[in-house]
Amino acid sequence: MKKILEDDKDLILKLNRLVPDRFKINDITSPKKRPNLEDAKIFLRKIRAQFQGVDDHIYKSLIFILNMFYRKVKSFNEVHQEVTTLLKDHPDLLDEFTHFLPEGIASQKILCVEANSG
Repeated sequence: MKKILEDDKDLILKLNRLVPDRFKINDITSPKKRPNLEDAKIFLRKIRAQFQGVDDHIYKSLIFILNMFYRKVKSFNEVHQEVTTLLKDHPDLLDEFTHFLPEGIASQKILCVEANSG
């Protein structure tokens, strides 16, 4: 039952209220907070600060890529591939970037990056 419901934490919490203690699913994690605009600004400031004066190309390229996506010139897959290439030597930043991807896509992309790096 836990496996079937693992993607619906809210439903698990509701069901837990209805079933006897021995049937409750106790090891659930709270839903992951989705990043907001402020989180995105913080992430971009972090990248700018990390590369300012060292490799300004990375920050400027990231802004360019994101603008192209916003203007619908680049597809989601193109953006992801270009950002992955741009941040390939910075796995911490690449990991942080994946937090901005839609939930299902983020976990798929993390698996792809791990498979390609090993």
